[in-house]
Amino acid sequence: MKPSLWAAALFSCLPLVYGLYEDVPDCALPCLFEPLDYTPCEFTNSTCLCNDMNYNMAVIHCVRVQCSVQQALITKNSTWTDCGFTFHDEGSTIQWVPAFLFAVVTLFYGMRLATKWISLATWGWDDWTISFAYLMMIAFLVATFLAKKEGIGRDIWTLEVGQITNFIRGFFAFEIVYSITLAVIKASILFLYLRIFGAITETFRQILWATQIFNVAVCLTFVIVNVNQCKPLSYFWHGWDGRHPGYCIDLSAMALSHASLNIAIDVWMLVLPATQIYKLNLQKRQKAGIMSMFGVGIFITIVSAVRLKSVSVFSHSWNPTYDFYGLALWSHIELCVGMIVACMPAARALTRRLFPELLYVTNISSTRGSTRASGNVKIVSQDIATIATDDVPESSSSKSKKDSLASLTPDRVPLRRLPTSDSLMEISPSEPGDRSLFDGSNRGSKFSDW
Repeated sequence: MKPSLWAAALFSCLPLVYGLYEDVPDCALPCLFEPLDYTPCEFTNSTCLCNDMNYNMAVIHCVRVQCSVQQALITKNSTWTDCGFTFHDEGSTIQWVPAFLFAVVTLFYGMRLATKWISLATWGWDDWTISFAYLMMIAFLVATFLAKKEGIGRDIWTLEVGQITNFIRGFFAFEIVYSITLAVIKASILFLYLRIFGAITETFRQILWATQIFNVAVCLTFVIVNVNQCKPLSYFWHGWDGRHPGYCIDLSAMALSHASLNIAIDVWMLVLPATQIYKLNLQKRQKAGIMSMFGVGIFITIVSAVRLKSVSVFSHSWNPTYDFYGLALWSHIELCVGMIVACMPAARALTRRLFPELLYVTNISSTRGSTRASGNVKIVSQDIATIATDDVPESSSSKSKKDSLASLTPDRVPLRRLPTSDSLMEISPSEPGDRSLFDGSNRGSKFSDW
């Protein structure tokens, strides 16, 4: 065909092109013609073209080369609408799921505060840190609701320029708040370990503090890196349009390394209490009951692993406002599960006080026919000893009760029952004095405290 005839055929189709894609920028119009060699579809058959993957990929590649980012997004939105494709909108889900989880967190946190109010436990560093984490969770929830307005859970090509910029600016804040909140929750759990297991051995106490320092160091490192990840910093939320000068480090590598390190800390924090509970002179069923409370932390590890996949998807996303929906959702779940795990021991203590009959029946079924374990633990926390007492039913013989307690106390210290406890047997020397079981050390608090 002569060139003049090709031109005539092309110009005869222009009214059709402008009719179908009247909102498409001029830079993208040639991209609708050039890939026709890659498709068997007629140019007038928009349905066929919309479903032809080869044609669409060729158009996308051309638009990315010929147009600016904003023009490419406008083209995407226009063609997506004309083809009748479904737009994503998960805005409602990203609101009600975190709201529901936060309500559960509030319940457990309230139970934790209740144990302090009725003097079941004293206030400690684990309570200060978890309270700070709760305040951060409130800010996290409010930010999520505000993010819906800026397009979270929606396709990026449906958003205005200002919405995209605000969304990325919010994501920058999200990274910092998430890192701090997660580290504070882990710090609270480690402080709880120090309360319970800190008096067992000095070596284990040092291991707990070393873990605490490492946790804080990871948090501070990534906060500093986040703040300095782009030069200038504003390039982080303005650089997406390709019109602003600047550069950033490999953000995906940073996010993946942070998630991987936190998973490693989660696993390590699961191992720590298990090593100490294993040494106790308790029956396997009793050890399993104690470990089950600490073992709930495995859910944090599972959620963190699932979130790691979301981080990988988001780091390679061409539709970040929609793909961030999954990352934000799993981040909320991870933080909420962490809060619940940190407050669960206190919730158990409150339940013991409010429903002693239920736990009494459970203890009878779990300890009936138990025998005294062999061996001796040189130094243990009063918390662990209290658990052993609570697991011995009143119907058991006084001898078996005495043996189960004595096997957990240093040097077989004589025991006596304190009248101030409802359902718990406190451990104390039979002779009054100022010295505690641990030579004046107050590092081991009551297991009933939590």
